[in-house]
Amino acid sequence: MKVAENNTYVQNGIDATLEVIGGKWKIQILWSIRSRAKRFSEIKEDVDGITQKMLTQQLKEFLKDGIATRKSYPEIPPRVEYKLTDYGKTLVPVLETLNKWGDLHLERQGKKTVAKKVQQQSLF
Repeated sequence: MKVAENNTYVQNGIDATLEVIGGKWKIQILWSIRSRAKRFSEIKEDVDGITQKMLTQQLKEFLKDGIATRKSYPEIPPRVEYKLTDYGKTLVPVLETLNKWGDLHLERQGKKTVAKKVQQQSLF
C-alpha cells in the first residue's frame, strides 16, 4: 500500500480484495458457503483445521464487510445459518477462477485433487 501526503492509505484493487478475503481461512470459508446457506458446524467441517474461535472471528468480519449474512432460527436447539449476500456472491467467479488455477497447478505438478476423486466416485 502507498501512503498519500495526508497519511491515508491509497489502495489498488488487489489490496482492497486481500483486505476482505486475505488470510489463511477466508477463501476456504467462502468456498464452503458459495452455493448455499450452511450452519456453523457444516462450515467448520468443510474447513479442515480451523478452530471454533477463528471461524467465529472470520465470519464476524464477513458480516461486517457485507459479504455474508447470519440468520438465527428460534428453535431448540438454536440454529444459525450463514450465507453469501448478493455482494458476497460477486466473489464466486473469483473463487472459481482460483480453484481452476489450483487444479491446473496440481496437474502440472503431477498431483490429483481430492475433490476430483470424490466427484468421480459420487457419479457412479
